[in-house]
Amino acid sequence: MYKRMTTGLAAAFVALTALSCSTTKISSQPALVPLQGKQIKSNLGKVKTSNSAVSIFGIYMAGSPDINMAVDKALNMKKADTLINVNCYETWKYFLLFSISSCVIEAEAVTLEESLTAPAPARRKK
Repeated sequence: MYKRMTTGLAAAFVALTALSCSTTKISSQPALVPLQGKQIKSNLGKVKTSNSAVSIFGIYMAGSPDINMAVDKALNMKKADTLINVNCYETWKYFLLFSISSCVIEAEAVTLEESLTAPAPARRKK
């Protein structure tokens, strides 16, 4: 009886430590680009994308999670001009022999109004 209980507790401990996950917030920004002097034309809705890489034995990582690729994927999903209310997280998922590291972007996709500035006046020739 004692042997079964210790074996069960050991298996539960290994399962909890070997199959775990952690999340860290990297940044939070109001917008990707400065919106001063620009008007938001339409809000296309929330978007959530990620870019991941796999690590074997915690030593060798195939690729690396790239924030720029995740942002580009988010912009292309909604055909947006920029993102507002941007939150960036990094997550790690651990398994027995490998782990997955991901960069996750959560934001709202928006399109901007066309610039209404007048062209510069032409110079007179002397």
